[in-house]
Amino acid sequence: MKSRFWIFFVSAFISISFISCGENEEPVNTIVLTDDDIIGKWVFTEVSAEATISGVPQSSTDNNPSGFVEFFADYTGMSEFDTELIGFPFVEMHSITWERVSDNQVNLTPEDGVVDQWTVTSLATDAIEANWEIDFGSIGRATIYAKMIRG
Repeated sequence: MKSRFWIFFVSAFISISFISCGENEEPVNTIVLTDDDIIGKWVFTEVSAEATISGVPQSSTDNNPSGFVEFFADYTGMSEFDTELIGFPFVEMHSITWERVSDNQVNLTPEDGVVDQWTVTSLATDAIEANWEIDFGSIGRATIYAKMIRG
């Protein structure tokens, strides 16, 4: 009787161990940016937003945005775009400074001093995807998702 219990216990332990040792379901971020990867002009091809405004979840996409971000080798640049998302205009036309802060993150600081921390989620020679968060003061917060091509 005792031997059956131990056989059952060991079998159950081994089964549970194998089940819990599956592959990691979270994708591992392997993007490692260099300055050369991002220096240049990046033209927006799609911009979308997911937000909670006054407690209400909202989302929208602009498949034909106007604008670009340009990164210069001296860690300055230009940001110029015009789009409307979730009922708000997003218009920016000014100089920026930028810095890589981790393997896949870049801080963009426009003239107004409000830092946008971009997380690069996809990188190719001629295409890049990034997202960053913005605040709407006391009414909400949004995550912006942008697809860009080298221009």
